[in-house]
Amino acid sequence: MRARTGLNLLALAVGSAGMALSHAAFAGTFTDAIALGWWWEGGSAAVLFAAVFWWHHRRKLGNSDGRLSPAAHPGQVQDETPDAKLRPRPWIPLGIFLGIATLIGVFGWAFYRHERLEYRAIQENQLAAIADFKRQQIEAWLGERRRAAMTWRKGSIFGEVVVQWLAGNGKDRSQERQIEKRLWTIKEFLGYTSVTLLDGEGRVRLRVGAEPALSPQFVELSRMAMASGQVQFSDLYRMVKGAGSEVNMDFIAPLSGLDSERPVAVLAFTTSANEFLFPLIQSWPLPSGSAETVLVRREAGSVLFLNALRHHRDAAFNLSFPLSNQALLAVRAVEGQQGIAAGQDYRGVPVLASITGIAGTPWRLIAKVDVGEIDAPARRDAAIVTGTCLALMLAAGTATALAWRRRRYALESAYQEERAKRAILSMRLDDLARDATDIILLTDGDGNIRDANQRAIDTYGQSHEALCGLSLLDLVPPELRAAAKAEWNKAVDQGQARFETLHRSWQGGDFPVEVNTRRIGYGDVLLMQSVIRDISERRRVEAEIRRLSELGRVLSRCNPCVLSQVGPDGFLGEICRLVVRHGGFAMACAYGGMGRNGESMLLAYFGNHPGALPVDQTHRGTIREVADEVRCARDGGPAWFPDARGLVFRLPWLGETPLTGFGCYAAVPIAGEPGLTGALLLFGGQPEPFSRHVEPFLERLAENTTRGLEFLAQREALRSSRDRLGAMLDNIDGVVWSLDPYSFDLVYTNPSIVRMTGYAAEVMLAQPGLWRDMLLPGDRVRLMDDLNQAQLTGTLGGDYQIMRLDGHRRWINIQGRMVFDANGRPQRLDGIVFDITERRLNEIANEAIQLISAVFLKHRQASEPYRQVAELLAQRLEFPMVCIDLYNPMTERMESLGCSIASDPVPQAVGESITATVSARGTSWYETDLARNGGDAGCEGLRQLGGRSFIAMPLWIGNEPLGGLLLADTAPRPDIGSWQIYLCLIASRLAMEMDRRRRTRGLDRQAQEFRQLLDSLFIYAGILTPEGMVIDINRTALETVGLRLEDVQGRPFEDTPWWSASEASQQRLREALAEAAQGRTVRYDTQIQYRPGDCATIDFGITPIFDAEGQVTYLVPSALDISERRRVQEESRRQGAWLRAGIDRVPIGLMIVDPRSGRLQKANQTLCQFLGYREEALLGMVWLDLLMPLDHETHRQGIASLLRGAVETYTAREHYRHGNGDALPFLVEIRYGRYADADLDALMATLVPSAMEGPPP
Repeated sequence: MRARTGLNLLALAVGSAGMALSHAAFAGTFTDAIALGWWWEGGSAAVLFAAVFWWHHRRKLGNSDGRLSPAAHPGQVQDETPDAKLRPRPWIPLGIFLGIATLIGVFGWAFYRHERLEYRAIQENQLAAIADFKRQQIEAWLGERRRAAMTWRKGSIFGEVVVQWLAGNGKDRSQERQIEKRLWTIKEFLGYTSVTLLDGEGRVRLRVGAEPALSPQFVELSRMAMASGQVQFSDLYRMVKGAGSEVNMDFIAPLSGLDSERPVAVLAFTTSANEFLFPLIQSWPLPSGSAETVLVRREAGSVLFLNALRHHRDAAFNLSFPLSNQALLAVRAVEGQQGIAAGQDYRGVPVLASITGIAGTPWRLIAKVDVGEIDAPARRDAAIVTGTCLALMLAAGTATALAWRRRRYALESAYQEERAKRAILSMRLDDLARDATDIILLTDGDGNIRDANQRAIDTYGQSHEALCGLSLLDLVPPELRAAAKAEWNKAVDQGQARFETLHRSWQGGDFPVEVNTRRIGYGDVLLMQSVIRDISERRRVEAEIRRLSELGRVLSRCNPCVLSQVGPDGFLGEICRLVVRHGGFAMACAYGGMGRNGESMLLAYFGNHPGALPVDQTHRGTIREVADEVRCARDGGPAWFPDARGLVFRLPWLGETPLTGFGCYAAVPIAGEPGLTGALLLFGGQPEPFSRHVEPFLERLAENTTRGLEFLAQREALRSSRDRLGAMLDNIDGVVWSLDPYSFDLVYTNPSIVRMTGYAAEVMLAQPGLWRDMLLPGDRVRLMDDLNQAQLTGTLGGDYQIMRLDGHRRWINIQGRMVFDANGRPQRLDGIVFDITERRLNEIANEAIQLISAVFLKHRQASEPYRQVAELLAQRLEFPMVCIDLYNPMTERMESLGCSIASDPVPQAVGESITATVSARGTSWYETDLARNGGDAGCEGLRQLGGRSFIAMPLWIGNEPLGGLLLADTAPRPDIGSWQIYLCLIASRLAMEMDRRRRTRGLDRQAQEFRQLLDSLFIYAGILTPEGMVIDINRTALETVGLRLEDVQGRPFEDTPWWSASEASQQRLREALAEAAQGRTVRYDTQIQYRPGDCATIDFGITPIFDAEGQVTYLVPSALDISERRRVQEESRRQGAWLRAGIDRVPIGLMIVDPRSGRLQKANQTLCQFLGYREEALLGMVWLDLLMPLDHETHRQGIASLLRGAVETYTAREHYRHGNGDALPFLVEIRYGRYADADLDALMATLVPSAMEGPPP
């Protein structure tokens, strides 16, 4: 009891000390006395709650030893004491409560302090913003007043009037009234208290407004203004007016005339600070009960308040404090402090203020708010936070107490439940030992049985007393007792052991058991408890699992053996071997070929039964007698005999000797390719105990065997199909090939490749890179690039040249496709190659014929087309030397017209001898290899020049020889004979062009005259074929792009440089050419290009020319450059828009008026704004309708004088009626003449607002 009382006192002391330390820490940083009191009350409440909790705990615990009092559980026995682990510990919840209360207090204080600093920061930012805003307003007001005064600094009309008035010593009353009127206008408009005019000697000459008492610095400021010519202003000063006073400020501006910069007088503008400045200072943009703005300055060792204050109405120039009072913010302000500051105001109240200075003045501006007003929200939040913390502490304490009470009652209930569970567990253990399914024996250290459960009595067939008189070794058969004794000694020594053995039952028979023995002790007595389990069923299940594994192993190895065997015989032999070696059968054999006559053949055999064939020996032969079981297996499902010890088997290959001693037998039907049906016979040495597993195995074995035989049949059919496909590939014209996708080596080709290349397929496969060497060098590089691209695109296609084994060149077309694997990687490249030599030679010949026509059409000179044709044929037909010779009937000799080797005349002479020969013969002549064949005497010159092969063709028209064509090469050309038919076509077209050229030479003069006429035109012109090919273009068009006629002649018109500006212009030209080719004239505007970046706009047209039959024979394009005209039009439009925009922006009103009708024709936007009309409403109005009636007569006279030419300009002041009815004065200047924006002669008037004039009388 004393210990518990001491613990309670210690807890109370710790709680009180903790709260005291917390409050001391808070008091060190907390400056608000009210919040500190609230925190102290909260801590006291927490300590009081802890004390009440301890009192309640001591009241519930009635006894000092922890025994529950009767008051807690009235029905509980008094001597029941809970375990030490279930005894409640009250200091744990108390510590939790104190920790939670401390955390709540710390978080509450941190929240309050954060909010208080946040409020203070917001107020500081607001004060700084307001002070800066007030400063800007005051500086803007001073700047506005100074700028208003500066307007009179330079010469003006008003200044000139004042100078004249002062010069007349103020005797001109008219000028005086005018000056006085102007001063009144300035005073009223700008809100001055008074405006005073002083002469150069400082005497007051005129004054408007209240009688001012000028500032003490006025004389000095006036002298400074006269001397410097700059505006001067005074400081604020107070003037006493009767019973009151007001604060004024003077602005002094020098005044000069128009012709002199020297001031002759000054204007003094007096303004009252009470009208604008002080209300501006006293206003506050936010609602506040204590905020205000103060304006102060230093004066004679003190700080003077310049404006009226919120809490001191008569403070302006009355309230001051000595500079020694440093606690006063105003004193610190005039001493130069700026920014945020804390201190006392003129009332002695703590305030927070922002201090700033007014530029150009000695004034200091202070924007302040009472600290009490700033901290009011923080104090309000402190009260809320304190109340919240106390509520949270109360809730935490209540929750802790409830949890503690619930925990205490839960421990008491758990103790009672634990005692009840122990009693129930003891009874259940007794029942469990009695009714257990395992045998439980209790023995001593020597193995003598002391006790046994009911299961032991039932299993061994002995009574309880009989079993207790036996030893544990008496239950084991004699042959196993030695091993059982060793295991028992191990269990005694090590404390436990587990082993398997056999036990004997007195009811008959032995059975396997698993013995689990462990040592148990009760004091000093050694006892051993043995749990014995009958494992007969487990042994049976393990044997069944082993049998299933054997059968599953056979099935799993059936499929792989299909791939390893070639034919059905080997496959069935492998099945027999698997069944015997891994399936647990003694012998297996397979029959096949069963027909209706009962004949069959032994296909495979494997076995190791006595009397059978040796292991792995196969017997084949015709069987005439087949067992009935085999026929049943053939006609239905498997036949299964799990116990075949009474059956006698007769195998044909054993003769009449019966085969006995088998325990089980099965016949499994098999079927494969047509004609192969039979059965698989399985013999077992012992009866099969697991027949229910063997029957599904036999069905699966039959299914797998049948599928295997079908697979072998399909594989054989596939091999036959592949052989047939190979035969087909050997006989097609194309070459089928397959390449490695990475090294591009040849991995397959059909035998047809020998017809295309001269190399056998075996040679090509033996040298995988030989196909690359057959390609000509240029095509080899191009094909390798295409192969690399095929790895990305997956396709290959193109035409290439190869060199056959016999030296013949062949054109081939290759088409291929990349084959990818499942992961998207290239696996191989397959394709086919066709020989396209005949097609390519035909295409080259046709292309050469078209080019020959184009060259003859393009060139006009005598020998130029022949040389071009020779070079063209040398390039297209790949012959280094090409010569074209013309037969001259006058000399009866060949004359060279053109040769591809123009720089050397020797080949030309050599060619003339050969072409003369073929021209005389009228037949072609070719030699494949001059070094080997030799040729005749005419070839000697060509052989000396290094020529190895040539072909020559005659050029004839009808029966008339024109010349010859020679093509020679420096290398042997075994295939040169194949060019004859194609060169014959080329020679025919060349002869036709030569004959046409000869016939049209008489037209050259007419063509020259037409050429001169075409070149003399200043427009662009030309002649085209109906297909759009250029025949002629005049010089004017060619010079624009710097080309010659030869550069564009024979080309499509849309491909010439004029139309390279854009694809759209080319497309439009194609459409125009197609339309003109149908007989219609086309004309439109478009753009052409002279040179890159230099384009022009043209008026373009195409005119068709018809023959006598009405067919279009020529197209004549023509064009006129209209770029300059377009540019002038665009410039005129742009200048008109620019001029109109400029007129609308000038600050004077402009209008054009018809002199006959007097109606407005044009008006700018400035005039519309002056008169208040929209432009649509103003145009069409009569001029006199806009004038006031009093100006009508004067206006008519002025216009009349302009129209007569008496004056050039009419100037007057006229009053115009505004849209709202007001009369506005304007200075008007009117001229008469012709204007660009007017259709006829017009009157142009400019209107300038007259600010000097008042409203009309």
